[in-house]
Amino acid sequence: MDGGQTPMIPIISAAKSNNMKLSNFFAILAFFVVLSGCATIKQKKLLEAESAAPTHVHCALPKDEPPMMQPEALELNNAFLSISDELPPPVITSEHNWFPHIGTFIRFDYPPDVDFDWFYFKIWQGKEQKVFQVVPRGKRHTYKKSLHELQLTDTTTPIQYEIYSVKGAKRSPSTFSNFLQITPKPLAQDAYTFKYKLETRFGYDASGNIDHSGGWTAEEVQQLTTIIDRGLPILLELCGNTVIPDTLMIYKHQQYTGSNVFQPSGYWVGMGKFAGPRVLFHELIHAIFYELLGLNRFGIFDTQLAGFYESRAEALAFIAMNRYIERYGKDDFVPYYGNTSDLSADLDFRNVDNLTTKGFWSDQNGMGLALERYRVGAALIEKIENEHPGTHRRFFQQYIKDLDSGIPPSREMVVNNYLKLFDTIEGIDTRKWFDSFRSFDAQIVPGKKVFLWKYRRFDFDGFGEYNRVYLSETYPNGSEWSFDTLRHRLNGAKGFLSIADYQGNKVFADSIQLKPTDNPPVFNGFGSYEFNVSSEPKDKTQRFKTDDNPFVQISDLGLYTITATFGEISQTEYRVYGKELGNLGGIAGGIIGASNGVVSFEHSETDETDMYTIQNGAFAGKASFANVFNSKYKQSKAIPGELTITYTNTEGEQFRTKRQISYGDYIGNLFFLFDLSQMEPVKQLLNCEETLEKIKKLLKE
Repeated sequence: MDGGQTPMIPIISAAKSNNMKLSNFFAILAFFVVLSGCATIKQKKLLEAESAAPTHVHCALPKDEPPMMQPEALELNNAFLSISDELPPPVITSEHNWFPHIGTFIRFDYPPDVDFDWFYFKIWQGKEQKVFQVVPRGKRHTYKKSLHELQLTDTTTPIQYEIYSVKGAKRSPSTFSNFLQITPKPLAQDAYTFKYKLETRFGYDASGNIDHSGGWTAEEVQQLTTIIDRGLPILLELCGNTVIPDTLMIYKHQQYTGSNVFQPSGYWVGMGKFAGPRVLFHELIHAIFYELLGLNRFGIFDTQLAGFYESRAEALAFIAMNRYIERYGKDDFVPYYGNTSDLSADLDFRNVDNLTTKGFWSDQNGMGLALERYRVGAALIEKIENEHPGTHRRFFQQYIKDLDSGIPPSREMVVNNYLKLFDTIEGIDTRKWFDSFRSFDAQIVPGKKVFLWKYRRFDFDGFGEYNRVYLSETYPNGSEWSFDTLRHRLNGAKGFLSIADYQGNKVFADSIQLKPTDNPPVFNGFGSYEFNVSSEPKDKTQRFKTDDNPFVQISDLGLYTITATFGEISQTEYRVYGKELGNLGGIAGGIIGASNGVVSFEHSETDETDMYTIQNGAFAGKASFANVFNSKYKQSKAIPGELTITYTNTEGEQFRTKRQISYGDYIGNLFFLFDLSQMEPVKQLLNCEETLEKIKKLLKE
């Protein structure tokens, strides 16, 4: 749908001559190894411009490995390197071999006082070499390789690792692993135990290098052990059995200060410091699933599955936090953190077309769009688990059965697995429900698009909303940043922005331009136009006093539309504005297609019916199930459960829909957007005479 929103009801290159000098070869090799790291750092800086650091750094991105070397380079390398006793061989500490669905890697150790350049590792099958690859000196594991990556058509002959260190033209003696069979291994068995180890011998500095004085301290070990040992039973309740009975390494890693990362290559989690249990739980869920939910049939991460993969971990981490607090309360280990998906409170307003993607992480947080995608997805996964408890444990069991039976992972496979578990979600056919949300589309839709980023605050006199307008282009590879020689170059674009009330009258209209106007290589980021909306004058709204961005005051309650247009590219979204949203402490929303009438809410866990009159397509007020003080959380929350929403027009006709809600926003508010055309007509009026009388009275008023 153009511009609108459909609310859900609502290797380096080889030397080609063996006469090449040794020094030249190593210079080239070093260049490419360094170049690979520099490129990664440069790209990260480019794509994270104009963006705050994300809360999580997720494993799915990326394989942080240099390219594999071609046979010519291998022969050259073997011809010139000489074995030296000055370099001790690495010591293999563990061998990981989980075919066919996952793959293989080894962990190893090396003396901290030895000076060397890097490690080489090879994988052999009989006399045939399958892999030759460089491992940076800071690593203590090889890179996970699948059957497909190793091109292992012979699954009867075992494989074997060879690994050695290199310094200039010298190399250490080789260390060989045991012979590893390629026979299929069962996953997620009842007998499997999730194991972890907090590395105290060393950590990693901000450049990713080994820091032998930077491991976890005794105090940190005690704190983390307490939290993990408390949380693991909860996580396993939600996820089911761990995929593999391997030991997860947890490193102190200063590259991830304030964030966490799970890396399936090496099977480890890194974090610069403890950033709260929810963030850690997210990565532990990835480790339990072993990124299996994001792998294609070849054991390689597939971006079209990232929406399910990331959103599931995020949602289950929130749910796990709720159960954690219910069992242990909010103690010193649990500072204030949201205990529901960031966007679940106003999900109806966020299901917009530009969430559709196959390149889930393509904007790399440059616009905040990647975060929007997986957080919207997390809110959806949370709805499912809350309505159908135990879903994702059962889902994962079925997922593994499908893999073992040869069904390739895909969006269709994922949706079909949910269909096997239940027929409806929020009263809607399961397939139709999934098809209604853009986060799980897993498609590439090339072309230019407008993204309207928003952040709202409701906990002070005078509701306020921060907004940014972005213009981006989805390339044929699904990226919104670059493709081949193409790169984002839309900064400085001129357009038009308008805000209209329910009757279509413009309350704000202005020509706009995205700033900065410079494009790569001058400015490597996404330009935007920023504006703010409040129900109070700017001089009375403290949050905007020092803000030079355009300011729009809207006091009258109503359902409004925001439209941003750049030539033929346009995006329109709905908003509820009005002074009633200041210090709301309840619920607010709008009904597309209903200018007046009454809307009522019945909560599955309470006996009360909350009613609101519709004003200019919108409603707002206190609610018996929202902004309620919760003694366990020591703050106000919404009451989780199912809402039945009934709209009654002035002719007495009724229409109904459902919503599964969680704890609301940071103070328990909730926001809804319904579409009358997608609500189910009610054949007869409610039987409750008291409710009928209330509706009639409100309609008269």
